Amino acid sequence: MSDLVLEIGTEDLPAAWIRPALAQLSQALTERLRQESIAFGEIRTAGTPRRLVAYLSAVAPRQPDSVVEIRGPSAKQALDADGNFTSAAYGFARTQDVFPEDLIVKRVTGGEYLFVERPKPGRPTVEVAARLLPEIIADLTFPKMMRWGEGSQRFARPIRWLLALYGTEVIPFSLDGVTSGRITYGHRFGPPLASSPQGDAPPNEPSDGGDAAAGSAAMPVTIPDASLYRGLLRAAGVMLDPDERREVIRAQVEDLGRAVGAQAHDEALLEEVTFRVEWPTAFRGAFAAEFLSLPREALVLVMRQQQRYFPVTAPDGTLLPHFIGVRDGGTEGLEQVRAGNERVLQARFADVRFLYQEDLEVPLAERVPALARITYQDRLGTLLEKTERLVSLTGYLCDVWPVDEPGRQDALRAAHLAKADLATGMMRELPQLRGVIGRVYARHAGEPEPVAEAIADHYRPIAPGDALPRTEAGRILSVADRIDTLTGHFAIGLVPTGAQDPYGLHPQAAGLVAILLEAPPLSLGALCATAYALYGDRGPGWRSLEVTRAALLDFLRLRLEAFLAERGVRYDTADAVLDAGFDDLGRALARALALEAAREAPECQETLSAAIRVGSLLRFAARSEMGAPPGEVRIDLLQEEAEQALYGAYLDVRPRALRALREADYPGALGILGELAAPLDELFDNVLVMSDDEPLRVNRLRILAEIQSLFLQIGDLTRLITEAE
Repeated sequence: MSDLVLEIGTEDLPAAWIRPALAQLSQALTERLRQESIAFGEIRTAGTPRRLVAYLSAVAPRQPDSVVEIRGPSAKQALDADGNFTSAAYGFARTQDVFPEDLIVKRVTGGEYLFVERPKPGRPTVEVAARLLPEIIADLTFPKMMRWGEGSQRFARPIRWLLALYGTEVIPFSLDGVTSGRITYGHRFGPPLASSPQGDAPPNEPSDGGDAAAGSAAMPVTIPDASLYRGLLRAAGVMLDPDERREVIRAQVEDLGRAVGAQAHDEALLEEVTFRVEWPTAFRGAFAAEFLSLPREALVLVMRQQQRYFPVTAPDGTLLPHFIGVRDGGTEGLEQVRAGNERVLQARFADVRFLYQEDLEVPLAERVPALARITYQDRLGTLLEKTERLVSLTGYLCDVWPVDEPGRQDALRAAHLAKADLATGMMRELPQLRGVIGRVYARHAGEPEPVAEAIADHYRPIAPGDALPRTEAGRILSVADRIDTLTGHFAIGLVPTGAQDPYGLHPQAAGLVAILLEAPPLSLGALCATAYALYGDRGPGWRSLEVTRAALLDFLRLRLEAFLAERGVRYDTADAVLDAGFDDLGRALARALALEAAREAPECQETLSAAIRVGSLLRFAARSEMGAPPGEVRIDLLQEEAEQALYGAYLDVRPRALRALREADYPGALGILGELAAPLDELFDNVLVMSDDEPLRVNRLRILAEIQSLFLQIGDLTRLITEAE
């Protein structure tokens, strides 16, 4: 057995795309090789900005030999009463070019049949891999794909080389004009010439492969055997394993931070930097302490997102005038690298200082009129118009939710100022600071702290898993902003389709659902109608309220279903609850959790079964055009003891169940409704509900309809999939 290595050499890949691509590569290779019955030991993947690699150990040299069975006619057709072959059997033997005595009878699903068994020799691994590898590479997907040159292949970045080896043998294939071989390329600046702060630097000359990895930058490296691949690549200046690079960077950054009595810790940045370098060497730089008077958020953003530096903080979290960067290469010339990075950072901070000082000359409130010159969306008006809608929606929410007068005034003021920072110079340079810089400017202008916090808070949550708004005013303003955005876009038909979401409405909807699930009771339909009315008459192409609201509620339902799934609610439980309505998201969540718990409780099984039976019978009656028209139950038509007992039990249960439902005590409501399970069973066992006597049938169906109306306030239990189904 030999090792197998596949390397896809590319132009620099976005760091965030590499780890998901490696997971795809590992899964595809595992599945395809197993399908081909090629045994292998361990599969490991690795990646750098310029390469995706899969390394398989102890790969079998070929597929095992196998036997192919070809099925012919059934034994009934092929054998006569005495067990002799018929013409059908002889014809099958002739078409398969075998003697009749080579035919065998086997019992399979469906009966006995004639079979021919043919040996199938296994194919060499190199031959199989030559077919599989280009297919696997072509099937890799990325957030954005591109074509290049004259080819038709789509990939994250142009593929520049392909290395594919099984032991010493090249696995031959071509992909869009690139032919596989045994050549790879080392570090683009050549192997590091000096020791890095952590780990051993590669030597100037490789131990194998001659001078292929040395000399000028990114010289080709010839790999004579797959087992030598990692060692030769390391000798050429590439630390292939991302986990090793990650820990080397972590150790270097921590050591450099401790050297100045500080710390520098950022897991997200560490992950990104890991996939931006092939041989990491960290260095510590400094900047003028005077820049620490600028907003911390701006300084950190420039360091993290623009320069990919680790900010350095004191043990108490205070930002210090240092940063830690990671270069791609060794320690040679590190002082010049440090000095160059310090000059770049000083210049960026100087730009931030200029914009910040210029912005402070105009109070935040005085920037609101300037929003009239900024288009929010071509058909939805300006940011000033959006601000006016936010103020109105905030007032509506303060009326619906229990908000005291000081809280109301804070929320209305925050709504008035929420978008004002978008008219500042800082937004041109650092748009990621929207809301955050607004909080800074609001504080500088002397706005109340709840107002300043709400300005930053109203953009929360930005992504799934983010914290919700921390303040009452922030929660109100976030809901107002999101429902305005969603309603407006849906009203003009800008509805996301599939993965296409150019206006970012998926995260807006997810955030709205997350907030409302934990908020006081609120009618989602009424909120949408209020937001819609604030847009006024927008002319042709503007959808009606009914169409807009229906499409938006369907969209929000998808987000709610995803949230319920994360909470462990089965899809049919979610369907049962949401089909019965979800105008109040918080109550919908409580109903779903109560119903899911009831499905697991033995004492609730009879209740659920009875409710399902009631709903199913009413649905059957409606489809058969034998349903009961609306009306009251007639006492004089209750002839059978079972129906009298059921109706009496219903009259006893109804007020208690309605009280529990009003108080959102859904487990309690289910317990109360459970008292109807036994009377319902008695009715179904002893009374023909679908009687030919129409008045009796209608009266009995009306009893069931009233009972179902109580269950429907929890969910449509007919949507539950039972064990029998």
